[in-house]
Amino acid sequence: MARLTLPKTPIKIEKPTSDFSEHLLLNNRILFSGKFGIGKTFFLKEYFKIEEVKEKYNVFHLFPINYQIAANEDIFELIKYDILCHLLNFDWVKVKNEQFSNLLVAQSYFLNNGISIASKIMKCIPVVSGVGKAIETLTGFHKDFVKYKNQINENDTTLLTDFFNHFAQKQGSVHEFDAISEFISVNLANCNNGIEEEKHRKNVLIIDDLDRIDPEHIFRLLNIFSAHFDIDGNTNKFGFDKIMFVCDVNNIRNIFAAKYGQYTDFGGYIDKFYSSEVFHFNNKVAISEFIREAMNRSYSKCRNNQINFFESEIEDIRDLLFLFLEGDVINLRQILANVENLKDKNQEIGVIRYNYFSGYTILWTCYRILGGQKDTLINALEKAILPLDPYSNVHLNNIAASILPLLIDDIYNKDFTDVTATSFTKNDIQFNLKSSSSARVRRSIWAQIDPPTSINYNTLQLLLIESVNKLEKKGFLN
Repeated sequence: MARLTLPKTPIKIEKPTSDFSEHLLLNNRILFSGKFGIGKTFFLKEYFKIEEVKEKYNVFHLFPINYQIAANEDIFELIKYDILCHLLNFDWVKVKNEQFSNLLVAQSYFLNNGISIASKIMKCIPVVSGVGKAIETLTGFHKDFVKYKNQINENDTTLLTDFFNHFAQKQGSVHEFDAISEFISVNLANCNNGIEEEKHRKNVLIIDDLDRIDPEHIFRLLNIFSAHFDIDGNTNKFGFDKIMFVCDVNNIRNIFAAKYGQYTDFGGYIDKFYSSEVFHFNNKVAISEFIREAMNRSYSKCRNNQINFFESEIEDIRDLLFLFLEGDVINLRQILANVENLKDKNQEIGVIRYNYFSGYTILWTCYRILGGQKDTLINALEKAILPLDPYSNVHLNNIAASILPLLIDDIYNKDFTDVTATSFTKNDIQFNLKSSSSARVRRSIWAQIDPPTSINYNTLQLLLIESVNKLEKKGFLN
């Protein structure tokens, strides 16, 4: 595909755009996999806004997570409803009477003539003065039934056709193909009528957040599409040119094992839902770059006294966000909502009685960015991973220097003027506490780590988790 004109987005999408464009071109069934919160939906929405892409594809982007309260047999009917709503927004869709099958006409007739039909049936209920009329009506029904039966008996092909049509028109059947399905298929097939071939567009169905819905719904949807693949391996359901399932394939694998047993062949089940290979979406490099740029803007605001943080605190918060990103414990929504504009700490944040601790401000800010739940912050610290990319360049010793004072018992309430003479040891780390007065705070305290100690990442994780637990017990996380 030629070079695309990309939209301006807060998270750059150049790299995944190039990879996905090639994958989309070559595959008609796509399993689009990525960790929760990595920005899969954000990317797909932005990708299909690209002018060169819009000229090639009609997109039907569905979110079945909205169907959570639906009964299992209704889930596919809701999918059809959403497809139909999308379809009717295209100007090439023409709703004509002849496009509707006899089934739809019959359904409409029943809905609009229910009272008339009911009254005829009521005539069959005999009363003393009307036995003759009831018999006459029943006789008419019987004659129609015999006529229909004779027609079927005259033609075995008709019997077989009716048998297949019964399942095709049965709501909830994995083989269903009723009037609405027929309408969708016909109009999808007609989307390029009257358009020169080089301008033809392909129809793309995207079923997003598949792994976030009820397991029964997941496998019902997959099984309905699978049934169609098994019958006609060359086409997609409804005649879509491309069908894409968006999820974390590892989540689907775990749900599959829980439902069908860990020894059931997941690979043999899932491989029919993609043409060649799973497309693994990863845009961490761009998200990391966004975090760096956003925090650099906050750093500049610190220097200009526009926000009430210290520059060193911005650097430590940034490094912790890199750890969370690498460990898949912070999502794109949290980053976009909370990192771009860090909330100023008010007079109570970061100040504990007589002394000021940058470590508290750093942890409190991460606590807020992640949603304001202590267990969420602990989980993030436990699962955080040190990035291998040197571009991230996380400064472990700097974070430790801010965190270590929080682990010294009763330091929160001390009103001291000099603590440099006291040496401490924590997790085999020797350090002295340093303090300085400032017009912005009463007394700022940090740890000076004795050289040549170099903090390893596992040790830093333990220090961070212990600090959060101490702060929580003292009521400082709120």
